[in-house]
Amino acid sequence: QDRVGLQRLLRRYPGIPEQSGKILLEPFIHSLRRFQNTGEDLSNIRYYPGSPLIAAHNLNSASDEMILCELHPKECNKLNSTIQLAKPLSVEVRQEDGFEFLKAAARGDACLPQGVTQGCVTLIDPPYESVSEYQKIAQALYHAVCAYPQGCHLLWYPVLNAE
Repeated sequence: QDRVGLQRLLRRYPGIPEQSGKILLEPFIHSLRRFQNTGEDLSNIRYYPGSPLIAAHNLNSASDEMILCELHPKECNKLNSTIQLAKPLSVEVRQEDGFEFLKAAARGDACLPQGVTQGCVTLIDPPYESVSEYQKIAQALYHAVCAYPQGCHLLWYPVLNAE
């Protein structure tokens, strides 16, 4: 399904990689190309790397660290295997509820890398399996802002029924 959305984007804007006006998408396009093993050709996307792998691929230095939380054991194992494709400098995959992790971080109880006070990026990518999750998502964003007031907080939100 992710590949379909990407192919739709690339069909709609076929010159994205070449147009300077689309500079904001360049890092994404670069990451996408890296995981296709097809060089410059993105006409037949075979593999969508996903937001954790793209983020790990874009870690900039040895001081960049990343913590990924996944509650479900099978998905956590898949995430751990997938993230290794980026050959990450410092990425930790935890089998843990991400909502609870952010709540603990807001209280100061989360086990975090030493010195994490600023420059933090929080990406919340929930499954959107039930309507009740929307309240948990709002609370998680609140906890993220409390824990990292100078951080950048992102919420992955699906665009449904968009054509």
